[in-house]
Amino acid sequence: MRVLVYGHTKVAGGRDVRREIESIIPEGKVEFFSSASKLQLGLKHPENGFSIAVLFCSSRNELSKIKSLSHLLADLGIVLILPGRDDDLVTIGHSLLPRYLTFRDSDFGEVAEVLRRLVNTRKYMIAAMAEESAGNPALEERFRGTAVY
Repeated sequence: MRVLVYGHTKVAGGRDVRREIESIIPEGKVEFFSSASKLQLGLKHPENGFSIAVLFCSSRNELSKIKSLSHLLADLGIVLILPGRDDDLVTIGHSLLPRYLTFRDSDFGEVAEVLRRLVNTRKYMIAAMAEESAGNPALEERFRGTAVY
Protein backbone atom coordinates (compact mmCIF):
# COMPACT_ATOMS: atom_id res chain seq x y z
CA MET A 1 0.00 0.00 0.00
CA ARG A 2 1.33 3.40 -1.00
CA VAL A 3 0.17 6.96 -0.54
CA LEU A 4 0.38 9.63 -3.21
CA VAL A 5 0.45 13.28 -2.32
CA TYR A 6 -0.29 16.08 -4.74
CA GLY A 7 0.50 19.70 -3.94
CA HIS A 8 3.12 22.39 -3.84
CA THR A 9 5.22 22.77 -0.72
CA LYS A 10 5.86 26.42 -1.57
CA VAL A 11 2.27 27.56 -1.01
CA ALA A 12 0.75 28.33 2.38
CA GLY A 13 0.01 25.06 4.15
CA GLY A 14 1.81 22.84 1.65
CA ARG A 15 4.85 22.31 3.85
CA ASP A 16 2.64 21.61 6.87
CA VAL A 17 0.71 18.92 5.00
CA ARG A 18 3.93 17.29 3.85
CA ARG A 19 5.36 17.30 7.38
CA GLU A 20 2.20 15.70 8.80
CA ILE A 21 2.20 12.98 6.13
CA GLU A 22 5.89 12.20 6.59
CA SER A 23 5.28 11.75 10.32
CA ILE A 24 2.73 8.99 9.62
CA ILE A 25 3.74 7.16 6.45
CA PRO A 26 7.06 5.24 6.36
CA GLU A 27 9.71 6.39 3.92
CA GLY A 28 9.34 4.66 0.58
CA LYS A 29 5.56 4.28 1.01
CA VAL A 30 4.72 7.84 -0.05
CA GLU A 31 5.32 9.64 -3.31
CA PHE A 32 4.98 13.39 -3.79
CA PHE A 33 3.81 15.05 -7.02
CA SER A 34 4.02 18.78 -7.61
CA SER A 35 2.25 19.00 -10.97
CA ALA A 36 -0.92 17.53 -12.40
CA SER A 37 0.98 16.13 -15.39
CA LYS A 38 3.39 14.20 -13.13
CA LEU A 39 0.46 13.02 -11.04
CA GLN A 40 -1.28 11.76 -14.16
CA LEU A 41 1.81 9.80 -15.19
CA GLY A 42 2.11 8.27 -11.73
CA LEU A 43 -1.54 7.25 -11.67
CA LYS A 44 -1.33 5.59 -15.09
CA HIS A 45 1.14 3.00 -13.77
CA PRO A 46 -0.75 0.46 -11.63
CA GLU A 47 2.52 -1.05 -10.43
CA ASN A 48 2.90 2.04 -8.23
CA GLY A 49 0.29 0.45 -5.98
CA PHE A 50 -1.32 3.63 -4.69
CA SER A 51 -4.35 3.14 -2.47
CA ILE A 52 -4.66 6.55 -0.79
CA ALA A 53 -4.35 10.04 -2.28
CA VAL A 54 -3.88 13.30 -0.40
CA LEU A 55 -4.70 16.12 -2.80
CA PHE A 56 -3.75 19.65 -1.75
CA CYS A 57 -5.29 22.05 -4.28
CA SER A 58 -3.99 25.59 -3.80
CA SER A 59 -6.13 27.15 -6.54
CA ARG A 60 -9.33 26.73 -8.53
CA ASN A 61 -7.19 25.91 -11.59
CA GLU A 62 -5.42 23.05 -9.75
CA LEU A 63 -8.74 21.66 -8.59
CA SER A 64 -9.98 21.68 -12.20
CA LYS A 65 -6.88 19.75 -13.29
CA ILE A 66 -7.44 17.20 -10.54
CA LYS A 67 -11.10 16.89 -11.53
CA SER A 68 -9.99 16.00 -15.06
CA LEU A 69 -8.08 13.04 -13.56
CA SER A 70 -11.06 11.73 -11.58
CA HIS A 71 -11.23 8.52 -13.65
CA LEU A 72 -7.69 7.69 -12.46
CA LEU A 73 -8.53 8.47 -8.82
CA ALA A 74 -11.74 6.42 -8.64
CA ASP A 75 -10.30 3.47 -6.69
CA LEU A 76 -8.33 5.53 -4.17
CA GLY A 77 -9.26 6.73 -0.72
CA ILE A 78 -9.04 10.50 -1.22
CA VAL A 79 -8.24 13.17 1.34
CA LEU A 80 -8.98 16.47 -0.40
CA ILE A 81 -7.80 19.89 0.71
CA LEU A 82 -9.58 22.71 -1.11
CA PRO A 83 -8.26 26.24 -1.70
CA GLY A 84 -11.42 27.93 -0.38
CA ARG A 85 -14.95 27.50 0.88
CA ASP A 86 -16.88 28.74 -2.16
CA ASP A 87 -19.91 26.61 -2.97
CA ASP A 88 -18.66 25.78 -6.46
CA LEU A 89 -15.28 24.59 -5.11
CA VAL A 90 -17.01 22.38 -2.56
CA THR A 91 -19.30 20.97 -5.26
CA ILE A 92 -16.35 20.11 -7.49
CA GLY A 93 -14.53 18.65 -4.49
CA HIS A 94 -17.44 16.40 -3.56
CA SER A 95 -17.65 15.13 -7.13
CA LEU A 96 -14.26 13.45 -6.53
CA LEU A 97 -15.90 11.38 -3.76
CA PRO A 98 -13.29 12.08 -1.08
CA ARG A 99 -13.23 10.17 2.21
CA TYR A 100 -12.42 13.51 3.86
CA LEU A 101 -12.70 17.07 2.60
CA THR A 102 -11.16 20.09 4.30
CA PHE A 103 -9.78 23.51 3.45
CA ARG A 104 -6.37 25.11 3.08
CA ASP A 105 -6.89 27.24 6.20
CA SER A 106 -7.83 24.24 8.39
CA ASP A 107 -5.89 22.34 11.02
CA PHE A 108 -3.73 19.75 9.25
CA GLY A 109 -3.60 17.65 12.39
CA GLU A 110 -7.09 16.50 11.41
CA VAL A 111 -5.78 15.49 7.99
CA ALA A 112 -3.08 13.44 9.71
CA GLU A 113 -5.65 11.66 11.89
CA VAL A 114 -7.90 10.85 8.92
CA LEU A 115 -4.89 9.58 6.98
CA ARG A 116 -3.87 7.40 9.93
CA ARG A 117 -7.38 5.89 10.04
CA LEU A 118 -7.48 5.33 6.27
CA VAL A 119 -4.13 3.53 6.41
CA ASN A 120 -5.30 1.31 9.27
CA THR A 121 -8.57 0.48 7.49
CA ARG A 122 -6.74 -0.38 4.26
CA LYS A 123 -4.26 -2.58 6.15
CA TYR A 124 -7.14 -4.53 7.66
CA MET A 125 -8.88 -4.90 4.29
CA ILE A 126 -5.72 -6.12 2.56
CA ALA A 127 -4.99 -8.62 5.33
CA ALA A 128 -8.57 -9.93 5.23
CA MET A 129 -8.54 -10.30 1.44
CA ALA A 130 -5.17 -12.06 1.53
CA GLU A 131 -6.49 -14.46 4.17
CA GLU A 132 -9.58 -15.23 2.08
CA SER A 133 -7.42 -15.87 -0.97
CA ALA A 134 -5.38 -18.59 0.76
CA GLY A 135 -5.61 -21.75 -1.33
CA ASN A 136 -7.00 -19.96 -4.38
CA PRO A 137 -4.10 -19.58 -6.85
CA ALA A 138 -5.69 -16.75 -8.84
CA LEU A 139 -6.37 -14.66 -5.73
CA GLU A 140 -3.01 -15.49 -4.16
CA GLU A 141 -1.32 -14.16 -7.29
CA ARG A 142 -3.38 -10.96 -7.10
CA PHE A 143 -2.36 -10.21 -3.51
CA ARG A 144 1.26 -11.35 -3.76
CA GLY A 145 3.53 -8.42 -3.09
CA THR A 146 0.80 -6.32 -1.49
CA ALA A 147 2.74 -5.01 1.45
CA VAL A 148 1.01 -4.11 4.67
CA TYR A 149 3.15 -1.83 6.80
